[in-house]
Amino acid sequence: MKHEATNKSDIKMHRIDDASAISSLSRSTLYDHIRHGRLKSIKVGGRRLIPDSALRELLQIEELA
Repeated sequence: MKHEATNKSDIKMHRIDDASAISSLSRSTLYDHIRHGRLKSIKVGGRRLIPDSALRELLQIEELA
């Protein structure tokens, strides 16, 4: 099986405000999920970014709950 390296520019990232609008979750709820390890994020400069895949995963978990 051939594995190709993922180009970092191919990974879609969301700012907290955008993730909030997409998910209909408040900023505080998103930060709570990040703080408790339920939502992956990275900090770039002064911005907190959430990978699209992590946001989708969280939304699937929220939907099942």
